[in-house]
Amino acid sequence: MKNRYTGKATLILLILASIFSCQTEQEIKEKDLNVVFTGDISTLRKINFSFFDGTTSFTKGSTTLDSSGILILSLPNDITRLGVLQMPGVNKSIFVTSNDTIALDFINEEKAKDLAFTGQNSFHYNSLDKLIKLQFDTIKYSGDIKKYKELIQRNYEDQKKLLKEYYKEKRCSSNFREVINIELESEYFSSLIKPLYSQEITLEDLPDTYFENVTIDFFNNDLMLKSRKGTLAMKLYLDHYFTKPYPNFSEEKFSDQEMFIIENFIGNTGICFNGSS
Repeated sequence: MKNRYTGKATLILLILASIFSCQTEQEIKEKDLNVVFTGDISTLRKINFSFFDGTTSFTKGSTTLDSSGILILSLPNDITRLGVLQMPGVNKSIFVTSNDTIALDFINEEKAKDLAFTGQNSFHYNSLDKLIKLQFDTIKYSGDIKKYKELIQRNYEDQKKLLKEYYKEKRCSSNFREVINIELESEYFSSLIKPLYSQEITLEDLPDTYFENVTIDFFNNDLMLKSRKGTLAMKLYLDHYFTKPYPNFSEEKFSDQEMFIIENFIGNTGICFNGSS
């Protein structure tokens, strides 16, 4: 049964992707995102950049390296993007902004390898891993769902305060703040639903107010499908929104979720989706 319907679970994500990827003519005409990296050519030669494509996987970005040690990253029809810079031994989350010029240094220490950045908006590159490596994973469900939620909520509020201070100190752009806030909120919701996902508790056992801070409005956001964490949170929401205990990947569950997506994911992108059907 699971193999038969796995494709349908993927199709739900593809429906969501089509909803959120609809672009207006003005958006399509925006300039490509181009970021210039400079540094040691032997390091730059090993660099790859990938970003979440809004459906089910990561897509490799286009990079061009010239003989003088300049690496140009290009992404079409976008002005900002959260992604991962990779080279052997290093995975670095970064937030790229069009026309950034960044000097890149490879740190090859005995205990750890890393990449360090200087230049325009370098704080989008150096500190991002720390900002989005949140502490929710250290909180475990131990049988008391109220206590579990209190710990998740407290950590969420603490993280929001830290981010607010960081935004103020670095004078971060509104685009940067919005994307990072989605990462935080997605982690928060995914952590709330984790005991359900791991079948440690059922919907019937949850207090009525358990999900009081989570609404469908959170997922009606064009940036959501640029976030792997956001897409995962959305999938968890859809999987556990319905109280009827459907078998995983059943025909009935899929049909209900498909109708829920069409009826609730409206806004600017939903209009585009519904109009194309």
